[in-house]
Amino acid sequence: MKSTITISMIFISLSLVGCANDPELGITVSQLRAEQTYNPNASQENLGYVPEGHGPRSQTSLKGYPSAGVAKKRK
Repeated sequence: MKSTITISMIFISLSLVGCANDPELGITVSQLRAEQTYNPNASQENLGYVPEGHGPRSQTSLKGYPSAGVAKKRK
């Protein structure tokens, strides 16, 4: 009985040691960001771009935006 407990404790401690690693913090986030970015230079390439339009027209489109995909109620 005592040897079974000793062997099981050794097995458990060795299995926990196998799970231990020292990851470099932040590497995963930077890798995912690089993989998900289609054009990393987009902000620099589009510095001079100003969208066309004027205030009242843009305001009208912004007011309709929240209900754009919602089914309208029938009267």
